[in-house]
Order: sequence, then structure tokens, then C-alpha cells
Amino acid sequence: MKRLYLSLLLGIVVALQIVAQPLLTTVKPHEALGEVEWKVPVSVSFALTNSGNRPLKITDVETDCACTVAAWSQEEVAPGATTEVEVTFDAKLLGRFNKAVAVRHSGSDAPTWLRLTGQVVREVTDYSRTHPYLIGQLRTDCKEIEFDDASVNDRPTVEISVVNLSDAPYEPTLMHLPAYLEVHAEPAVLQGGKRGTITLMLHPERLTDYGLTQASIYLSRFVGDVVSPDNELLVSAVLLPSFAHLTENQLQRSPKIRLSAEKVDFSTVSPKKRKVSRNITISNEGRSTMHISRLQVSHPAIGASIKRLTLEPGQSTRLKVSLDRANRSLSSRPLRLLMITDDPAQPKVVVEISD
Repeated sequence: MKRLYLSLLLGIVVALQIVAQPLLTTVKPHEALGEVEWKVPVSVSFALTNSGNRPLKITDVETDCACTVAAWSQEEVAPGATTEVEVTFDAKLLGRFNKAVAVRHSGSDAPTWLRLTGQVVREVTDYSRTHPYLIGQLRTDCKEIEFDDASVNDRPTVEISVVNLSDAPYEPTLMHLPAYLEVHAEPAVLQGGKRGTITLMLHPERLTDYGLTQASIYLSRFVGDVVSPDNELLVSAVLLPSFAHLTENQLQRSPKIRLSAEKVDFSTVSPKKRKVSRNITISNEGRSTMHISRLQVSHPAIGASIKRLTLEPGQSTRLKVSLDRANRSLSSRPLRLLMITDDPAQPKVVVEISD
């Protein structure tokens, strides 16, 4: 009986050791790149999740040729957490390709395999993957332009790649451009079937306040075009206060914001409930008074209310975040809440909201 008991116990221990293994998985191990321009590097980010119940680290990423290189985080990946591996392919030869990438991690001898496929061409004719947004007879690589964390002395730029699918020449033009944006198109006239770039430069000193400023601009599809949802581009800019003038002693004595949660997930609440809400505790763990100067939402369906905008050291307050599910369709903008504080280490606080 004792021998049977020891055998069962040993079997349980071995089974637990097998179960308690780190496991790196991805829902999309294969990226079909379609047409890739010869000698123009293209990068793809693969999201990988630790599906096991023990932490892991990516120890190496092996590619099958010198034309493919990879970059990854050296940080430990906790169970349930996600990391990214960025693979860059620089085509040296024309024709079809099939590149394999082996991601190795601690706790397992078996790699997680990733794959890139496509065709290298001298001139791309199919832009549906690289420029997924169709605006009339134009294709662009984005419809949302973001200028994050700008200060008054910055001059950040964002490029929009535009392809003219028509046979006629086209002059890239943006309508309803706000005063804080400057635009330059290269080339000024885009011939049929060719690709060009529209560069937007932000002038932060022309923004009226700290925090998030949003505007809609419109890509003209032809001479005399009008604005409509079909040619709308959303521009967002976040202006942050500058702390360059603070001394070392002032930085050490500065306020320090702490949130009980930086993500709010309403998906666990019954979908039959139209209005849902959650509370987040905000604390000042610093050594001086903290001021929350801006509290903004990115979507009309989000509500936010806070009891105090000024917190003394050690003081806390409650932030109530609500979502009106019936108004989700009012805008395609992401669900976020933004706060601007005078914490030099974290002047911008973003709360992500999912449903």
C-alpha cells in the first residue's frame, strides 16, 4: 500500500511539473505580406502570449537568412501577458519568398514558429495590404493621425502615404486644416498609379490647452471635392506641460500619481445593461500637492466624474468611469480616458476602456 501511495504521489508531482510549464502562443503565426518592393525593408509585429502558468523570457529569435532580422523584449513575460516580436524582411532577390522564424524561450526546448510569405517585385501594383483605406480612387496607410506627448518646443511630424489608383494626375490636398497643423505633399502632383507622401507637422504652441485636442480633416479626392465621412481623417494631439525648469530637489519633492487600475473592462457585465460604471481610486504618493488639470474622454459614450482635482500627499479620491453602450455607434474613436497631472514622471495618464 505504501509503495502504491508513493507511486501515485510521484505521478501527481510529475503531472504538476508538466502542467506548470511556460507556453508561448500566437493567434496569427503567419503573415501574408503580398507584394513587397525590392530592397525596401518591411516590418511586421507578432503578438505572442504566455499561455502557461509560469513566467518566461524570450531567449533567442532565429531567422533562416540574413535578409530577415528580429527584435524582441528582454523583459520577463508573466502568465497571461503578451509581448511582441518585430520581424524585418529586406528583400534582396525578386520572386516569391517563405521565411521561417523560430522564437525560443525559457522553460521549453520547442520553439514557437512564425512565418512571412509574399512576393518581391520591382514595383508594387497591389496596395491593398500596405494601404488598406480606400478613399475614392486613392489608397492611404492610415485614417487616424496621432501626435503623442508633445511639448511647446517640439515640432513632431506624421507621414501619410497616398497611392493614386486613377490614370489622371492628382494634387494631394487636405481640407479643413486647423491652424496648429502644417502640411507638405511630396510630390506636389501625383501621377496615376504612383505613391506619394503627405507630411503633417504639429505646432504645439498653437494649441489652446494641455491634454487632448481632436479635429477632423478631409483628404480631397478631386478638384472641388466636399467634406464627407468617406474622406475624413481624425487628428489627435496631446500637449503636455514641461518640467524642464524644475531643480533636482523639486523633482524629488514632486507629486506622484497612483491609480488602482489603468484598464476598465465592461465585457464581464451583462450586455443587457445599457449603462455600466466602475470606480478607480486615485492617490497622491508624492511629497507635494498634486493637481489634475485636465480630465477628458475620447468618445461621446464615455462618462467620467471625479470628486477632487487637488490631492495632498497621502490623499486619495474616486474616479467614476461610465459607458453608455447605446451610444457606442456615435463614433469609431477608441474608448479612452485621459488625465493631465503635474507629476513630472507621469504627466499623462491614460485609462483604456473595453467592452
